Amino acid sequence: LDYYGCGNGVMWVVSAEGASAISVLAARMARDELARALEAGANARKALAHTNKVLFQRLPRGACAKASLVEVGADGAKLYQAGYRAPLWICRAGQVLELAAEGLALGLDDGPVFEKGLRSEKLDVQPGVRFVQTNEAGIRMQELLDLVRAHSPKHTAPFMNLVLGTPEGDAGSAGLGEAVLLLTCKRMG
Repeated sequence: LDYYGCGNGVMWVVSAEGASAISVLAARMARDELARALEAGANARKALAHTNKVLFQRLPRGACAKASLVEVGADGAKLYQAGYRAPLWICRAGQVLELAAEGLALGLDDGPVFEKGLRSEKLDVQPGVRFVQTNEAGIRMQELLDLVRAHSPKHTAPFMNLVLGTPEGDAGSAGLGEAVLLLTCKRMG
């Protein structure tokens, strides 16, 4: 179960940890609180801290959600990950760098440990750089990474059509075995 969005310079993904009803509830709560905080003008770090605190207060102990946020601004970009295991793919000139950031999953701590462990990774945003975020199903598909590498220099619409269209076409009427999420942003000239 994955939720995603973009706004106020932040591209984000929230995922459930597990498939139980409480995992689904945790992911939905995380999505709602994260979106609310970002819409109110919080930066990515503050939005994650707010979301973590709400989940810790409202969920049973041990319930959590995972999140990955890329915050893009005039001075560069930052990657924040809270329990999220799929790395961010940074694409430039046909090369792909995989980058992950550290952080405790949302809702496991009331704040101090979560905030201390939340480490951002600073990203250089040169013209032509594309950031690609996928879910765990996406990282299990080697073909997806190869397609991202091959098509990352293209404009976003053809990039998305080629990267997602190829595996769907190859799967035939049976479809993909899992739902693959793909978010991207690219800095133009």
